[in-house]
Amino acid sequence: MKKLKIINTTKTPLVSFDDETGIIELKGRSLIENTALFYEKPLAWINEYVKNPAEKTTVIIALDYYNTSSQMWIFQMFLSISDLFRLNKNITITWYYQDEDMAEAGGDFAKLLDIPIKMEESKQAFKF
Repeated sequence: MKKLKIINTTKTPLVSFDDETGIIELKGRSLIENTALFYEKPLAWINEYVKNPAEKTTVIIALDYYNTSSQMWIFQMFLSISDLFRLNKNITITWYYQDEDMAEAGGDFAKLLDIPIKMEESKQAFKF
């Protein structure tokens, strides 16, 4: 397995996944029309990662907006990541937000999947 890096655009988020450090970052905005084309590779990477995770996994989500088709793929990634909690692995998830809508979205993921997500309001997390 190797690192996965996709540079952000005005419509796609930064994807920075590192299997050696265990840092999984998704930052920016997701306004993608063909979400399958974009998210298939990150989801496949996560599905492989959870089979042999780093000693500590740190998930950082800093999305200022995503459309509904992106939401399904982000949920699928969280669903795979939630396996690490069920296996009692060392994992932390931080959901950075700038407005109440995105704070609520992070809270919804935590409730739906019954996983702890640290919620932090931050402007700095969105600079990359």
